[in-house]
Amino acid sequence: MRRKWFCALLALVLVAAALPLAAASGTPAVYHLALNDKFVDEDGLVAANMPVAVNGTVYVPYTTFDRYSTGVDLGVSYTDSQSEEGYVLTLYNLNGSLSFNVDQQTCLNQAGEPEDMRAIIRNGKVYVPASSVCQFFRLQYSYIPTRTAGVLIRIKSSSAVLNDVVFQQTSASFMQNRYNQFIQSLNAAATPSPTPTARPAATPAPSATQAPEETDGPTVRLAFRCTTGEGTDRILDTLESWGAKALFLFRPEDLEAREEQLLRALGEGHTVGLLVEGGSLEEARQALAQGNETLRRLSWTRTWMACVDDPAAGVTSALREEGWKLWSGNVDGRGESVEWIMTRAQRRGSARVTLDDSGTSAGSLGPLLARVRAENGALRPVYESDLDE
Repeated sequence: MRRKWFCALLALVLVAAALPLAAASGTPAVYHLALNDKFVDEDGLVAANMPVAVNGTVYVPYTTFDRYSTGVDLGVSYTDSQSEEGYVLTLYNLNGSLSFNVDQQTCLNQAGEPEDMRAIIRNGKVYVPASSVCQFFRLQYSYIPTRTAGVLIRIKSSSAVLNDVVFQQTSASFMQNRYNQFIQSLNAAATPSPTPTARPAATPAPSATQAPEETDGPTVRLAFRCTTGEGTDRILDTLESWGAKALFLFRPEDLEAREEQLLRALGEGHTVGLLVEGGSLEEARQALAQGNETLRRLSWTRTWMACVDDPAAGVTSALREEGWKLWSGNVDGRGESVEWIMTRAQRRGSARVTLDDSGTSAGSLGPLLARVRAENGALRPVYESDLDE
């Protein structure tokens, strides 16, 4: 008994010691997600699938509880539906159910009684509160900070073999390596290193924990209107070679035919949004609902990011009030030269560049990224928080 109390006390001391380091560090919060004895995204950390912390609560993608997505059966299933009352995600097993109305920010149990939890949208997916959901479905939830490799979030059913101490010890090197690779990929996204013809300025290689350097060039975010299909694969190839991320906007009616490109964009960590007409609010709503239904069916995701073409009066403001994050570029680079785009990006300082997926855009993307680098600029991903205005 004394040994058990000592181990528990030691664990608490280690957690307390690790927390200040995480708060003091300038690196982003990094979470490893493990289900029973298996890590999610074993080939490497993926930001689009990573748990997030909001106001002290850790949220995980709803697909965490889908055995077909993760390969781990936690004994929980899901269904979802869209109606006039909003988008509802239901998690359930033999012990009960939780129905999250994402639009109304409510949660009801199987008896129709409210539960003190809500779902959120991050990275185009529905996220649910990990600890509360685990407690409801009688799963074990563990929050395990490490000193140098981020935080381990582990969810266990009765099928788990290893306890948390043994699992962490046997996975320490694996977690450290994937943490280092993830941090380096963030630095590479901010300052990519292609093979330029001009001699680059000598800069020290970033360490695993070094934050991206401040830049005095333009900050550039890219969105591609995927309407032609001519150059989408080449664009994805170029972005992958630079470690860069962008927003891909698909028309709802094209998603079925472009499933392979959609899934590749999501799998490589890009954000995906919907491209719709805005002739009327009802027209836009219907198109957005259609797009999210197709996204759910093809990729188990949904999005709150969109671009509205030719909006009628009041359409964009109404959609924003409903929670949509709308892309509005301030540099339209379609059919323009790299020089033209960069001149306007420099004037803006923070440039939201709209391109299409034509062969012309695919051919000029590499030179554009090289020019951003040469002018000490930064290419940033497009997140929902970037489109709040």
